[in-house]
Parts: sequence; structure tokens; C-alpha cells
Amino acid sequence: MGKKRHNLINARKRKKLTQEALGAQINKKKTVISNWETGYATPTLGDALQLAQVLEEDVFILFLGN
Repeated sequence: MGKKRHNLINARKRKKLTQEALGAQINKKKTVISNWETGYATPTLGDALQLAQVLEEDVFILFLGN
């Protein structure tokens, strides 16, 4: 879980997005993004695909590691 969490955090930071800004782009609250990044919750497949698109990352690398 740790690697996936760090991949998401690092991808968001590379795009210079706050949790709030990322959430706004995929219609999710900041708390949802925070929960994904801390491992408290897991995004649905649809949410994962949206995240990958917004962050311009491969969904497999973003969530499964490299």
C-alpha cells in the first residue's frame, strides 16, 4: 500500500496540484483525495482512470508500482 500511496502523492506534487485542486478536477472533495493518499480508502476503477488522466500517468504505474 505504501508504494501506491507515494506514487499518487508524488504524481500530484509533480503536477503542482494541491489535494483540493486535484479533487476539483475529478469532482471529489479534498478529504477523498487525502483518504486515498493515506491509504484509508481506495479509489474506484473509474476514479483511478480519472486520476491517471489528470496526472498524466499510466494507471498501472500510479497504482501498482513500476
